[in-house]
Amino acid sequence: MAALIVEPVMGTGGILVPPPDYFDAITDICKRHDVLLILDEVITGFGRTGRWFGMEHWSIRPDLVSLAKGLSSGYLPLSASVLSDPVYETLRDGMPEGLPFMFGLTSNNHPACCAAALANLDIVENEDLVENARRVGAYLLERLQKSFGDSPIVGEIRGVGMLAAMEIVRDRETREPFPNLADPAWIAHTAFDRGLIVRALFQCIAFAPPLVATTADIDRMIGILEELWPEAERRGDGPRR
Repeated sequence: MAALIVEPVMGTGGILVPPPDYFDAITDICKRHDVLLILDEVITGFGRTGRWFGMEHWSIRPDLVSLAKGLSSGYLPLSASVLSDPVYETLRDGMPEGLPFMFGLTSNNHPACCAAALANLDIVENEDLVENARRVGAYLLERLQKSFGDSPIVGEIRGVGMLAAMEIVRDRETREPFPNLADPAWIAHTAFDRGLIVRALFQCIAFAPPLVATTADIDRMIGILEELWPEAERRGDGPRR
């Protein structure tokens, strides 16, 4: 049997948010051809997108889901795999009679890691951090658009919840990339030197503030970028290749 593995929002590829009908289309294709749909919620799970899971933005019902990172907020390593009933029953019924459904990993069910995850999830729920991610994430996109939406080196600003990106381009009309991948990296390095952690993803500058971030934190982030942006634009005015 074949399977399709996809992130609800593509992370390392540049914080790519799919169009509204995207998952309807691929779900239909998977069902029609008996292909399992596997969602990678390692980045998008546990509140990052302003919902508990990224799949909730599109009401997807996957066959399998992979989870990690946000499960314990990285305090201790932990991941999980979630199976739909049909997948579980297929695996269970295919096992030799008398053997339990099982799989083995060296650190499987590590009690300290599981305890950290339970404590983390209590904090996320009790402090309403998923809603905070939705609200403050919307403010982040608003501030990015206001400060950089008309910049000659910004082709697109996109994101959802506490995931956002600015696509850095040489030409807004043609979406020609920056002359050198080192230029987006320069923005990330300069921001880091001024106290802001962002990530250069190919032609994008990516943002993933903590779920506890406030609008004041966002204002500080934007202020740091505004300080370095004139130089970033000057770097983009060099000769075309």
